[in-house]
Amino acid sequence: IYEEKERTINNPSPENVSQLINEVKNEAISKNASPDSLSIQSEYVSERSILRVTAIGNVTLDLSNTRSKEMTNEELMKTASELFRQSGDIVLENAIGNYYIFSNSYQQKKLLFKTKKQSILVLDKFGRVRLSLDTGKLINGHSKEISENLLSILSRFSSSSDLSPQIHLIDGFQILDFSSLTAKEQVIKAILEQLDKINSNILLVIKH
Repeated sequence: IYEEKERTINNPSPENVSQLINEVKNEAISKNASPDSLSIQSEYVSERSILRVTAIGNVTLDLSNTRSKEMTNEELMKTASELFRQSGDIVLENAIGNYYIFSNSYQQKKLLFKTKKQSILVLDKFGRVRLSLDTGKLINGHSKEISENLLSILSRFSSSSDLSPQIHLIDGFQILDFSSLTAKEQVIKAILEQLDKINSNILLVIKH
């Protein structure tokens, strides 16, 4: 299932983004998309003043179908090992709801030096790729705790006082992409708005 909506708007607020995300998500679910398979992305095309939100998910399947067989942790680890482009130290960092989050730490040679890198891969319980980042950091904790410390968390990963790093939020049932918002103030407001609806452990994936 692929669902996309656009809205012409100047400088969208976090409320505008949140509203359009909910509309697209509900539309995809109404077309028989499995809620736990949804991956949602938002994008703002500034030169056209267009806010675009897309939702990609799988049609609800009969669980007796072998194609929808849930993988074991061992099978998921094997899949992650095959998908990471660099060989390194692969770890299952977290499992939240229907998502399994893997990291791959490795040394990258740069001229005479070696730098430590960490790639991130998110698979769903069927082994399908939901998110892949060449470099990323993970922040996990209860939604209330993350909410209280969000400003200091973003400050650690932002090179500018005004710009925010690219962030994805995983709450166990969906992956929300906040990369369409670049101003730190807007990102904080949009994430806090989502965290207010959640009362459970969540994970922030920060491109770094």
